[in-house]
This record gives sequence, structure tokens and C-alpha cells, in this order.
Amino acid sequence: MMSDTLSLEVSELTSGWESRVVEFIRQSLDRGGRVVLSSETPTLTPQEFAEHLQISRSTVMRRIGEGAIAASRRGNRYRIPKSEVERFRALYVRELAASFAEDF
Repeated sequence: MMSDTLSLEVSELTSGWESRVVEFIRQSLDRGGRVVLSSETPTLTPQEFAEHLQISRSTVMRRIGEGAIAASRRGNRYRIPKSEVERFRALYVRELAASFAEDF
């Protein structure tokens, strides 16, 4: 079974993208194929998330368990939406600032 893929990013949704999609669909159907539309949320592994924030993987795993980091499971692995990086960074900085303020 032959599979063609047309993948578009938001940055590619400029003038004329609709005609590319319609042409792709038309060609696929003309060849007897079927067309499936899907969307994906970019995700990170806990290790990748930790590297982005320069914290340990164990901290990430602990925070997932506490519910402070939104994550989903795929099999026995966690995946964290990329959007969580900035949200958690802001939370983490506030927590650190509060911790340091208590020391004074």
C-alpha cells in the first residue's frame, strides 16, 4: 500500500495553501486512495523537557506525579506537550523566587 503525506505547519498557511491541499486530496482520490486528516500536538520526553529547563529528569518525573506538569502516557512512557515548557518555567521561577524570599 502506497502512502503519500502532505504535512503543513502553521507557518506554511500562507496564500494558496488551500489549493495545495485540494490538489493533494484530488490526486489521492484519483489514484483510488483515501484521505485522512489529523493533527498532532508536538511533545517532548521527560528527558527533553528537563534539558529545555536545565533541571533533572527526576524533578520532571516528580512534578508529573504531583500534577504540576501536564503529561500523557503512551504505553509506559510519558509525553509532555511542548506548550508546557513555558507554562512550567514561569511556575518554577515563581516558586524559586518565593523560596529565596523566605530565606531573607
